[in-house]
Amino acid sequence: MNKKRLLEKIIDNWIALAVCFVLALIIYFFYQMSTLDRKVFTVPLSIVENGSMTAATNVNRIKTVKVSVRARTEQLASVSENDFVACVDLSAQTKEGKFQFPVLVTPADRLLLMEPLEITVNPESISLNVEESIFRYVPLKPSISGEVLYGYEVSSIKLEPETIYVEGPKSIVESLDSIPTTELPISGLSESIEKEIFPVNRNSLVKMDSQTNVNASVNISEAITTKNFEKIQIAYTNLNGAEIVNGPFYIDVTLKGTVLQMEKLSKENILARVNCANLQKTGLFTLPVTLVIPNKTELVEQSVQTVELSVLFPEPEVLERVEENAGEIGGGDAE
Repeated sequence: MNKKRLLEKIIDNWIALAVCFVLALIIYFFYQMSTLDRKVFTVPLSIVENGSMTAATNVNRIKTVKVSVRARTEQLASVSENDFVACVDLSAQTKEGKFQFPVLVTPADRLLLMEPLEITVNPESISLNVEESIFRYVPLKPSISGEVLYGYEVSSIKLEPETIYVEGPKSIVESLDSIPTTELPISGLSESIEKEIFPVNRNSLVKMDSQTNVNASVNISEAITTKNFEKIQIAYTNLNGAEIVNGPFYIDVTLKGTVLQMEKLSKENILARVNCANLQKTGLFTLPVTLVIPNKTELVEQSVQTVELSVLFPEPEVLERVEENAGEIGGGDAE
């Protein structure tokens, strides 16, 4: 068969030949597919933020993605989830808002030598809110647990450092008033202590160094309280024979001291008195009230500052008779 006749035969039967060629390709494709196997791997998803924007959406619900791999059975046996890196890259984003970002899967270099190789990911993209990334130093707030010994109180807590570097979405970082710490136990304490604690990050969108050592100095002292003492009778001193016609008088007193000390005190521990030493005659006199209070207490309030006393001195004749009678009685005793 010469070349001319062969060419004529091909031209006359080109349709059949094309069909055969296509069928051959299909058979080859299905054969190749029949020799491939599939594996699905769970791969951690990371967020790449090398630009000015950061994710403002909680991505904890999408911690991982499914990576499906098709390859020859003998090649697929050596593939694991460690051969893939899945991420969402925000580095090129320059505007705030809600956007759809593709999930990028990077296989290990050795997988690229496999032929054939098919890689798919689910989900193929995720929706994220993005905001400008800012930073600031936020005050640390100790998390107290327990109660100190009865009668004592925490008078102050000093942290070193007092603040921590925080970075994240603008709306979240600006709203932070404080960052809590790990628990600072004070149960049953009556003396000051120092303890090492650490910051606690309760928001996955915020970045901070949770391993920062924070030294907490807890100052514990006796608790201070006030107590009222009512109806304390006022006494009179240095009357010099005078008689107080009106009265009796009473005073209410408020003292400040430690809880343990105040519990032991009663109004009998407080003296209220008026000094009458300067009184020389009968009449109406306004005199100051003085108080004698227990040691280590402080006077907060007293209901009465002065009292008006009606003072009666005996007549001179009466006083002389009284003195004479006293002398006679004394003389009789002497005999």
